[in-house]
Amino acid sequence: MVCLNSKFVQTKAVQGYGLIELLMVMVVVGILVSIAYSSYQKYSVNARRVQMMVVLQNLAVDIHAQKLTQATYSNISLASVFKADTWTESSGVLPLNNSSHAPAYKYPKLGPALYHLSLTPLTADLQQIGSAHWQLIATPNPQAMLRDDGVLSINFKGLKCHRSQCAFDDRWQD
Repeated sequence: MVCLNSKFVQTKAVQGYGLIELLMVMVVVGILVSIAYSSYQKYSVNARRVQMMVVLQNLAVDIHAQKLTQATYSNISLASVFKADTWTESSGVLPLNNSSHAPAYKYPKLGPALYHLSLTPLTADLQQIGSAHWQLIATPNPQAMLRDDGVLSINFKGLKCHRSQCAFDDRWQD
């Protein structure tokens, strides 16, 4: 009790949150953040995969357009598919067969590579498409966040594959 001008006023003791209560709040917030972060990571991986699928689809359309213009696949060069202003060649190459290697191109051009793209088969000089039975392959970079996501591919028939699941329709299999 406090005496103010001869009147007694009852005061309550001010209490804050205890240490246990604060720790419980921090634990709950930590759990929520870990759930949100893992969901964000899954969303981010899916978004990057979809971007790569769109890129593969656009490259396939470009190859078909060049074939229609030139009436053959044999005149289509890698330089016309993987244009220098959009693509940079990866430092590594992907095995084409036992004796030669196919050049690989990194995606995206700027920043760390998420995928390495290749086009097979190629001519002996590795400069042009070697057959009408071509395939575009996007292999995840082993050092990137998509390393466990699986290989994406599309071929001359329009067969789209993710991991070992393939389909001809407009959607990529998961």
